[in-house]
Formats: sequence, C-alpha cells, structure tokens
Amino acid sequence: MNTAKQTLPIAITASLLVQMGHEGVHALTTWLVGAEVVWFNLFAVNDAGASPTGSLLISGSAAVVNILLALACIALFSNASLKARPSLRLFVFYFGAFNLFTGFGYLMTNGLFYSSGRLGDWNSVIAYFDGSWAVRLPVILIGVAGTLYGFFWVPQSAQHFVANPTDKAERVTWGLGALLIPYLVINSLMTILAIWHPLGTGNGVLLVGLHYWFGYFAVGWGFPMCALWLTRNLPSKNDTTPLPNKSNSIWFGLVVILFIICLLVLFPVPQI
Repeated sequence: MNTAKQTLPIAITASLLVQMGHEGVHALTTWLVGAEVVWFNLFAVNDAGASPTGSLLISGSAAVVNILLALACIALFSNASLKARPSLRLFVFYFGAFNLFTGFGYLMTNGLFYSSGRLGDWNSVIAYFDGSWAVRLPVILIGVAGTLYGFFWVPQSAQHFVANPTDKAERVTWGLGALLIPYLVINSLMTILAIWHPLGTGNGVLLVGLHYWFGYFAVGWGFPMCALWLTRNLPSKNDTTPLPNKSNSIWFGLVVILFIICLLVLFPVPQI
C-alpha cells in the first residue's frame, strides 16, 4: 500500500490540531487575563484591553504550551502500550514534531531576528523587556537547542515505523511517504490558506510560508537523514511498529472535520 496514503491523514490531522491549538491558547490566555478576543482566525488572534503583563502572557503562552506538548509526546513515544497502536504512535510522532518546531522555532527566530515593533509571539515578549540581550540570549539558546534536537529526533523516531530498519529500500520508501511528502503537502495547504490571512494576502502568505516551509524544514530534511545518513544506531525489529497494510477511515474523517473547522475560523460568519 502507498505509504503516503497511510501517513498523510495522520500528519494533516496533527498539523491542523497544532495550528488551531496554538491560536486557541492565545485566545484562552486572553480570556484568562481578563481581556477581550476581538476576533479569532486560523492564523491569528486579535485582543483588546489587556494590561502590559497580560499582553506578555498572551504572546508568550502558546509557544510554551507547544514546547510542553512536544516534550510530553517525546516522553510518550517509547511507551509500551503506545507501541501496540502504530497509527496512534505515528500521530504522537507528528504531533510532537510539529509542536516542537513551532514552540522552539518561535523562541529561536524571534530571538535571533528581534526588532522593536516586528510581528512575532516572542518578539513581543522580548520587547516587554526592552529587547535586552539578557533575555534574548537565553531565549535564542533554548530555541536553537530544541530545534537542533528535533533535527535528530524526527528521523531517528521515524525509523521506528520501518518493518526492517536495516533495509535501505524500506527506509527510503518510508522516509519519502512519512516525512518528505507530508512536509510538501501540509506546507502547500497552509500556504494556500494563508491567502485569506487577516493581515492580507502578501503579509499573510509570507508569514505563514516562512513559519511552515522554514520552521518545519527538519521534517522534510528528515527524509534523507532517516533513509540514508542516520544508520549507526538503527532500531531493532523488536522495537519497530510498522503500520498495518490498510487505510484507517477514522483518520480521513478527522481530516475532513478539522478542515471544515479551519475554514469556519478562516472565513468567520458575519454577526447579524
């Protein structure tokens, strides 16, 4: 069975949940600090009435939650009961990877390219502290460390779904269908949806494109690493959980439901 047909529904489900969840945390934090959510969009949340400290929490909270979810997925990935459920384990893999690169990516890029007034969750956090290097440097180091860890965790974890990890042809087939193709499909989908970004087509496509194509680059780059380069410590056959050779309609259904929800928050119904 074509690998991508098995992996794409699971990967897209994970990516949509991460995207909506990230903005959902911004909205939830807005309510928790007593401010108002002016509008909620798939790619952004607009708030009003927050104090400076409240704005700090609104801006910084989502990336922190992304990081915590990523760490939870990484810890859960080797759980024995999860290994008995290959499709669910693959979801945990994707959900962990997308959360990891989203959370640590914000810290790394906003810290490195900080500029007063520039858009970015942690750009706002750093601005709260007047752009001090005492804040920027640890933010950058944490972001870089997490991102670099992801560059190796993703391909090494992906090898655990190959029936015979020592077989190069199997690693190539799996890496192509589980890493490179989902990377291309998900990023293309999100870039197209960004045409209707609340900041406008130009800025929206640029911001979302940078976030996905560069922020998730390690997922696509994981293909050659999984298939060709990281071969010294391959998992044993006893430690692999290949997917069953059949499609699961549940994941297709989840993709359809989540995509409809994404469209609803991308094109909100005007209030009468």
